[in-house]
Formats: sequence, C-alpha cells, structure tokens
Amino acid sequence: MVHMYHDTRQASADKLHFFGILRDIDSTSVGCLAIVIIGAPLTKGMAVTASGNKMIRYVAFLRAINVAGQKLIKMEELARIFTAAGLKNVRTYIQSGNVIFDAKQASALALRRKIEIALQKVLGYEVTVMIQSLADIEEIVRRNPFQKIKTGAEAAVYVVFLSDEPRRVPKLPLVSAIENVDIFEVSERAAFVVSRRKKNGGFGYPNKFVEKELGVWGTTRSWNTVNKILKAAEKP
Repeated sequence: MVHMYHDTRQASADKLHFFGILRDIDSTSVGCLAIVIIGAPLTKGMAVTASGNKMIRYVAFLRAINVAGQKLIKMEELARIFTAAGLKNVRTYIQSGNVIFDAKQASALALRRKIEIALQKVLGYEVTVMIQSLADIEEIVRRNPFQKIKTGAEAAVYVVFLSDEPRRVPKLPLVSAIENVDIFEVSERAAFVVSRRKKNGGFGYPNKFVEKELGVWGTTRSWNTVNKILKAAEKP
C-alpha cells in the first residue's frame, strides 16, 4: 500500500516543504522506502498550520481609536473580536490599534469588510480598518522610501496606510504649508510623508491632509513604529 504524506514543518521564512511517498511494511516487504522531493520555498508572509493549511499573515491598522478619549478599547478586547471573527494567531501591538493575525483569505478588501462588521457589531460604532499583508510591509521596510531623507531634530517621517487605492493622486511632492508636511510617494496603499517642525515647535500630523488630497481614509504610524510592528509580526 502506498500513502502520500506532507510534512509542513517550518523553521524560518525560507524553510522548504517536503513531499514524499511512503511504502508500508507488509508481510512481503523487507523494509520501507521513502522518497523525498524538495519543493518550492514557502512564500514570505505565509504560515502553515498543524493541519497543513496555508495561512497568510496580515496586520490590521485601526483608524482613530484610543485618541483624545474617543473610541476607547482595550487591546485584549480587540484581540477577542478578531478571534471571534475566525482569524487565527491574533495578537496586538501597542494601544494605537495594530492587530497581527493569520487568515486563509487572500483578499485584503474582503478581510477589511469582515473585520469592520465584527467591530461595529461588538463596539456599536464604526471603525475604519486598513489591511496590509506581512509580505507588503516587509517589502516597504526592505526598500525604505525614507533612506535618502535626512531626519533628526527638525524632521520626522511617517507612513499613512490607506483604506483603498487613492481616488486621485496629485502631482508629487504635495506640500501642506499649514502642517509643514510633504507627501513624496504614494504606493502599496500607503502614503510616505516627511513632517518638518512648525513655528510652534511641534511637528505637523499628516493624516487629515493625506485623506483630503487622496480621497480615502488613512491612519498614520511613525516609521519607527512600522519597523517595530514588522518585527512583532515576523514572530511565529
């Protein structure tokens, strides 16, 4: 008798799948034969469950929660809502609403709708959610759009994650004289922004400016926070 088996062990992002054919020992057998064929590497940003199902890792960025006393929610409650919605391996990172999870669905739009419905059902108010796959975030960090920009005491850099593809993309760079921010790139459902110190000593916050100019909802994270979220999301 011949059986197929599938070993889904994964030790790292580039761990290989193993496929093989195993012949059982029976009364006429003198031993067993195992043939192993090395397959393709796992796609980055994917995980494999104990049952062998491939899952895609995502990060959900929630807009405007726990801000100025509005839309307050504890991260433990947030994780419970995501888990109840059928998402796996759910965990959160800091209080600004960053949720790491695994899902079978490959459509970010379908996931966004599913999560927003679940949040409204439990919380009683709308929360806009931006979805990025782990692979997309890894690519953003890998190429680092800010690498040629001098930062420090007078400049800060942000990523504004977008709910959808922009309805319009004005000629870039796009500058807000009021907020003293520059949108210099829009790609991968994200806007990349430099914020320079204003006369009052603070830095301009780009969220409203980006939403107005691009015609979609957005939520802002500092570049430093994006890097930390990525490290958290890459853990098993």
